[in-house]
Amino acid sequence: MKKLLKHMKLIHLIFLILGGAVIISALPFKTQYNTIYVNVDATGIENASSEMTNAINQDQKLLYDYYNLIGDNFDNHKTLVYDFQNSLNVVNSLILWFGIVLVIAALVLFLFQNHKRKIYYGTNVLMSVVATLATVVFGVIVLVQLLGAMGTLGANLELFNSVAVLQNSDLRTTAYQAAEAAGAAGAKDALASYFYVTSTTLVFYMIGIIVVIVYSLFMLILTFSKFKRTKERRQEILSKAVENND
Repeated sequence: MKKLLKHMKLIHLIFLILGGAVIISALPFKTQYNTIYVNVDATGIENASSEMTNAINQDQKLLYDYYNLIGDNFDNHKTLVYDFQNSLNVVNSLILWFGIVLVIAALVLFLFQNHKRKIYYGTNVLMSVVATLATVVFGVIVLVQLLGAMGTLGANLELFNSVAVLQNSDLRTTAYQAAEAAGAAGAKDALASYFYVTSTTLVFYMIGIIVVIVYSLFMLILTFSKFKRTKERRQEILSKAVENND
């Protein structure tokens, strides 16, 4: 413990770096799942159709054609896909804000000099408690959202993968042609060879956020330990001063 207390500056710097890493990682998270979507306009999801285009003027015709090919209608699934894409946007925003919370918490700790102060006071402990509480509460919120998204993805993996493939501008035409050539009976298997969406990213984020939460609790323990040690030192100094005066 004594050795750890000597490296408080590095420990707090790592916490700041973790916050920055979470913020930066929000972009690849969004990119990982950005092909799972339904094109909509101001009228809402109920009017989404095969002709409705997105920002890059790409329609959903191949998506609807594929579901017609396998004897289904994509209209039966569009609300589920739309709700999932919205939930992923929420998760992405929460990840971004979680990173911002971490950075602010770390900067507050640096402001109160928790990283280099030799003697800790009550304010140092208070700021550490606040920073840890904010990290844990926000981290748990993100974890709950990630668990929900992972459950929905796992229960509808084939649906979301087919949507992702047929909304991917690089794969959609080739994948649909392969499915069409395989016919109704083999279309699903043919399209499945192009699948690439998994829950791996969600799992990594869950692990990462748990690590950050544990790290913040570890920092809090170090704060209390240092406060206890400096309190004992102050008491020793006070006792010696009293003895000298006597």
